[in-house]
Amino acid sequence: MKKKSELFIQSISYVHDPCAAQKWFEIYIDIVKKQLLENVKKQLD
Repeated sequence: MKKKSELFIQSISYVHDPCAAQKWFEIYIDIVKKQLLENVKKQLD
């Protein structure tokens, strides 16, 4: 059986550490990119 993990980020109001902020931004961009690619794939099918 294949499990699918999901992560939902509603908002990030403020991150004190610049390195942590950069990591959160990279994670956020990765999530958005994956969702956009999934949406395009569904539309093409």
